[in-house]
Amino acid sequence: CILSGKPTVVEKPMTLTMKETCELVDMAKERDQFLLEGMWTRFFPAMDKCSEIIASGAIGDIVNVQGDFGWNNADCPLSDRIWNPESGGMTLDIGMYMAQIGQVAYPFSDVEQIQTMATLKNGIDQTVLSN
Repeated sequence: CILSGKPTVVEKPMTLTMKETCELVDMAKERDQFLLEGMWTRFFPAMDKCSEIIASGAIGDIVNVQGDFGWNNADCPLSDRIWNPESGGMTLDIGMYMAQIGQVAYPFSDVEQIQTMATLKNGIDQTVLSN
């Protein structure tokens, strides 16, 4: 789409590596094309409200962000997309929702370190704990 000059919305994960993502972003910038990862929760009115409250200082400094998000995938058949190694597993399919909460809480911060632990099923990360 970008090469065709069309605005582009990409399903998550945008790519599977930082290098691929940077290449895609650079390609869009070079062509002055719109590129967006379609993270639907980012557009919830509640997210705007959270950002507004944090920016106002009404709740003080944010010192920690913790979240829990997921579903019981134990009965998902092997044909389900979550077991496809090219989809990025639970880390990129679900974990990114928690990462974006951190971006809302700390909008001007860079990620310096990520610690992750996972359990595997069918060769894919089924459960993930990240700090």
